[in-house]
Amino acid sequence: MNLYLLTDTALIEGLGGKLRELRIEANVTQSELATAAGVGISTIREAEKGSNISLAKLVRILRALRQLDILEPFFAPKPVSPIAMAKAQGAIKPRKRVRK
Repeated sequence: MNLYLLTDTALIEGLGGKLRELRIEANVTQSELATAAGVGISTIREAEKGSNISLAKLVRILRALRQLDILEPFFAPKPVSPIAMAKAQGAIKPRKRVRK
């Protein structure tokens, strides 16, 4: 699925559906999840419907569901190119111009 073809609303609704799926897989009610996440039950309902909630509340919900690993790609270090690594280690020296 090409996520770039979806509207913001469709993406948020998709996230809400995924949150609901994760909650059901964890065998947790909306009320239990709200208590564990420290948010109101209305926040859980809104999130699952695909309404806009804050990032802080989304993180709380993911933490309560023990699904923070979903965010791992956001924190992955940038890969270092082999050329940049060689330059950093001093393996590549600048070329000198030869005059005749």
